[in-house]
Amino acid sequence: MWPKLLFLPASRNTVVEIYSFICKNTFCMNGWSEQNNQLQKVFTFKTFADAMVFMVRASYIIEKMDHHPEWTNVYNRVEVKLCTHSAAGTITHLDRKLAAALDGLV
Repeated sequence: MWPKLLFLPASRNTVVEIYSFICKNTFCMNGWSEQNNQLQKVFTFKTFADAMVFMVRASYIIEKMDHHPEWTNVYNRVEVKLCTHSAAGTITHLDRKLAAALDGLV
């Protein structure tokens, strides 16, 4: 049975609304936060080399998805910010999909 929260007063939720609700309420619990219309997360590794390995591995997924993050690396930390520029800089399913893929690398 679906949680009551999925079905708002008139039960006229669109598939997109339901999908967005599920993604927002299950996915973002894995260390990602929504700030300034972006999904954001800081990955911390043991060493600089480990952080670089993550970025190189991630780059293959990023290229395949053709969905490029804003990210920075300082020593053992990689800060990732995701939004969809073609959707007026908002968070879309593409950002959630890439975030899940990045989580799968660690």
